[in-house]
Amino acid sequence: MENNIYIYDGIYTGHHISYAKGLIENTHNTILILNKNMTDEFSDISSERLHVINCNDPSSYNNKVIGWLFNFYNLLKMKELHNNSIHFTYADNIIIFIYMFLLFYKGKKVFMTIHWANAVIPIKKASTIINKVYRSIKFNFFKKALSKTQKIFVHGGYTKELISHRYKTKKIVEIPYGIEEDNLGTKIKVLKKNNNDDQNILFFGGIRKDKGIKKLALVARENPQWKFTIAGNVGDYSIEEIQSFFNDCENVILKLGYVNEEDIPNLFLSAAALILPYEYYFSGQSGPLTLAAKYQLPVVASNVGDMGRDINLFKLGITADNNDPKLLTMALKVLIQKQGCFSENLQLYYERGKWSRVGSLLEVEYSTN
Repeated sequence: MENNIYIYDGIYTGHHISYAKGLIENTHNTILILNKNMTDEFSDISSERLHVINCNDPSSYNNKVIGWLFNFYNLLKMKELHNNSIHFTYADNIIIFIYMFLLFYKGKKVFMTIHWANAVIPIKKASTIINKVYRSIKFNFFKKALSKTQKIFVHGGYTKELISHRYKTKKIVEIPYGIEEDNLGTKIKVLKKNNNDDQNILFFGGIRKDKGIKKLALVARENPQWKFTIAGNVGDYSIEEIQSFFNDCENVILKLGYVNEEDIPNLFLSAAALILPYEYYFSGQSGPLTLAAKYQLPVVASNVGDMGRDINLFKLGITADNNDPKLLTMALKVLIQKQGCFSENLQLYYERGKWSRVGSLLEVEYSTN
């Protein structure tokens, strides 16, 4: 009997949905577990590749802890799951729930993906005693869950090294972060030539506190010769707060809110560089970086996490030691002068990360011990 891999996330924001779709569409014998209130998001996927559990997604409950517990209770009720395997594709924030689930799970194999080293490694300083205690408990549960897990997937060598070293394990497997494919191909260079503004610097993605938006405001204020386009959901801030960061910056265009997929190509093709001024505790891979590779847009970034390591390793742009505005400005000046030198490397990185290739890598890992 063929072993199926059941895929579970439980979160349905943009990149979670695209990640789940990329995985399902590029692998065989995988079945996506969905909440009953989220089926419309995956109406383009065959019903044979979906399994709907009888509860809503955790965030729709007044208490998220109750929501997650109810979700994991429904997972345990799935008879199919106990005869097959499961892959938790965003395990970072649900490790305690996963460990409790594994106490009762009778299936064949368990896989997890950890996107952020900081989820299981104390990179960011604990803000309170309660936070410190919680993280200590979480790390302990991860260690215990690791003994019941076949493989932990990560999206960069930085995270792999940190987890492998701290937990003394060889179960950590690095695979590229999947990139959605398109048919632009050789048209990219022509489109960039027609649309490119060599003074336009793009910041793209959800504006969380670890993304360094305040530091970017200082860079923009000190460099009126460049135009800065800030595009993405407001995340950890209000619209008013972000507007105040860039107050009186006439060289800044704010496009705050959800960015439609059809608008993304033009944002990247019309820019000279992507800037990612992330904070020291940003410890994962970057979705905007993968888009930069897709559209051959060189990157200036803080040298942090899997993102910083990949930019340096694959020569995708210029990194600064940290997100100090002066260092970022120096990096931007160097990159603008060398702008055309990164296209081939970016294309190779895109080919490396295509979902079709990542899917094949995952299938190999699913089937081997």
